[in-house]
Amino acid sequence: MGDREEFAKGYLKGFEDALNEVWSEVLSMGSRAYSPQELQILARTRKSMIPQSLAMKRMELQKSLGVTLSQPGKQDAPEIVLTPGATILVREERPDKAFHIFTSIIAGGRRGLSVTRMDPSRIIGRYGLDARDISFIWLTKIERDEVVQDGRRYAIMNGLSGLASEIRSFYGKGKENAVVLEGMEYLITQNDFRSVLRFIQMVNEQAEYSGGYFILSVDRQSVDEKDYRLLEKEMAFVV
Repeated sequence: MGDREEFAKGYLKGFEDALNEVWSEVLSMGSRAYSPQELQILARTRKSMIPQSLAMKRMELQKSLGVTLSQPGKQDAPEIVLTPGATILVREERPDKAFHIFTSIIAGGRRGLSVTRMDPSRIIGRYGLDARDISFIWLTKIERDEVVQDGRRYAIMNGLSGLASEIRSFYGKGKENAVVLEGMEYLITQNDFRSVLRFIQMVNEQAEYSGGYFILSVDRQSVDEKDYRLLEKEMAFVV
């Protein structure tokens, strides 16, 4: 069999796999009773995740084959190839990019933990997350240990010590687990920046030690410039 025929078969197989994955995702979305507007948001989110998904797939292939794969074409934005132990600071007003990175990491069957200031049910709907694969910690002062919505249980936390303990335990459950945190500004107002910085340092160390991933979403305009610089120095990647 010639090289051209091998290439054509490989291309068709990849094309078939991609179509199957896309239509399986469409059927999955349709079965969850989303509104047309929610479906549009989910579709745009999934499409925007393509570069991150390709980066993760390229990394997996390079690792398994022991080769370096060239990157065709020029990307609109720098591509980040993440390796286990990576810590990523995402500068953004809303945590869209952070959750795109998070979902691309856990798409490979990894465990995920979302620490969020927003209602977890909104996070699930907005980013099309599968709650069966993700644990949630809701940053709020609601006076209870957990809340149940639509049959899902979400842990309720506010203090840094309890949050640190839960994250440490989560990373200890396996390698390449991913944690995303949005709500940095809330943690600072409820505590103080130095305490939050020490907490972030602890999470970074746990991610690196366990071979996991840590994605931190921060609105740069809401943090003092000097404090932001200290925070930026703690992270391996800034995007």
